[in-house]
Amino acid sequence: MKRKVLLSVMITGILMTAACGGSNSKAPEPPQTSETAVEQDSSFSLTPSPDKYTQYIDNYIGLNAASVGYSSLGGDRMVSIGAGLLEITYVTEDGSYVGPDNEEDLKNYVVTDQCPAPNTEVKLTFQKDSEGNEYDNLIEHQTYEKIDLTVKKVGGEEPSVELTEIQPSPDRYTYYIRNYVGKNLASVGYESLGGDYLDSYGAGTIALNIAAEDGSYIDISDQGLLRQFVITGQSIAPNTELKYTYLRDSDGNEYDNLIDTQTFETVTLNVRTWTGEAPVPSSEEIKESETETEAETEAETEAETEAQKDASGYEDIYNTYEQKLKDRTQEMLQEYHEEADGQDIDKKAEICTAKIEELAEISNKGVEKMATYMMTHGDAEGYSEWSAKLYDVYMSSSEELTNEYMNSI
Repeated sequence: MKRKVLLSVMITGILMTAACGGSNSKAPEPPQTSETAVEQDSSFSLTPSPDKYTQYIDNYIGLNAASVGYSSLGGDRMVSIGAGLLEITYVTEDGSYVGPDNEEDLKNYVVTDQCPAPNTEVKLTFQKDSEGNEYDNLIEHQTYEKIDLTVKKVGGEEPSVELTEIQPSPDRYTYYIRNYVGKNLASVGYESLGGDYLDSYGAGTIALNIAAEDGSYIDISDQGLLRQFVITGQSIAPNTELKYTYLRDSDGNEYDNLIDTQTFETVTLNVRTWTGEAPVPSSEEIKESETETEAETEAETEAETEAQKDASGYEDIYNTYEQKLKDRTQEMLQEYHEEADGQDIDKKAEICTAKIEELAEISNKGVEKMATYMMTHGDAEGYSEWSAKLYDVYMSSSEELTNEYMNSI
């Protein structure tokens, strides 16, 4: 099961009921039949971003699902939006599961709708270092964290799915409950280290309680089992306001990532067994299918060879800074135990935050090296992909430190 940040410093992220409409211009066009084709709007024009704080969501309607975004190390499917990221949730008419990290499976689907709609504005705010200077690529808050993509089988019938528009988060104190109804259970949450099924909202999380229609127990650690259920109801309506307050240090300053109170802590999801015709894979079959997609094809043209060289350069930088982050994280965990022993909650939070800021510095240096490489090779797509992967490593390392802090209090 994928792991995500429980109380992260960085919010990737990272949302009135209404139907929404739907980029990769370099994506290959999916094969479609004339009767059921989904065409991308050729007249669509993405609104240009005026600065790093304002971005606009691209049009994905009509694209093959495999050509939209990339699979993160945590197993999520992400699309970049400026320095921020949007996590993709796939929605099907019958509630069947579409795997975000299975590239071969995604090639069988085409995007038919999206929410938020194309050209929706996304506002970003950036983290600051200890001197108050903004980082160029570390996000503190963004008005949208996720995007729903309705998909259908290539050549299949157009699905009649109405997406629910969720209000944008205006700041890090206010979020809105997402719509879960109609989605596959495995696509909406993740298992925490503590064994809970959670969904993230900014720096906080909400626990997802699962209620099967026949009262049976659902083991959240069994990904294959979760894929066999469709959500039919939720205890808190979509667009219900979720408010946070944050812990403060001894000087009265709020921490960026430590939640004190929130208006809702749990949402109960009612689920039923998925009744589609296609068999739902077991956990063992899932593992087998993931290993079967590892084979690579050698480059046959000079252009492909050059692309591989560019990717190799980014990968070398990534490998170096991934290791630095992992090594330093292990050192920090030991340091935290020593420094936080016997301290009050404010001091512990201060120690934890300082160490996470140091990890951010390491990550930022790696991204800067990738940016320099991009300026030489002109491969912006490679930069976006590999810098986002390094971002994921930073997030995972931050989670480890945050968990140590939470356990210590």
